[in-house]
Amino acid sequence: MNILKSILIAFFCLLFVSVSYGELTQSDLDKIRLIVKDEVETAIHASEKRMQEYVNLKIETVNVKIDAKIDALDKKFDVKIDGMNGKFNVLLVVVISLVGLIGVAIGLPNYLSYKQQKSNNGNTK
Repeated sequence: MNILKSILIAFFCLLFVSVSYGELTQSDLDKIRLIVKDEVETAIHASEKRMQEYVNLKIETVNVKIDAKIDALDKKFDVKIDGMNGKFNVLLVVVISLVGLIGVAIGLPNYLSYKQQKSNNGNTK
């Protein structure tokens, strides 16, 4: 019986409590919206900041990797170019030598022929 009395008293207490105390006014809703808006903006700003730091870190990492690969390729090509330089120098010496040899091969008989004609003309006079 005690339990039934307690339930009945609680029921009447709830009946007499004004419902207006549980309603939110437009002013209350505006304050809640303002608070939520501020919190959301703060969270978004923090998230954007973290995202920007992450993106900057990733970009820097990629730049370092690209720079390392470019340096490696530069060294590799420098070695190849130096090797080709040496080969071209040898080729240049060979070409110059051949041009000189061709000059001597063509010029020497002409010179000897000229010398012989000069000596024959000198003997006949």
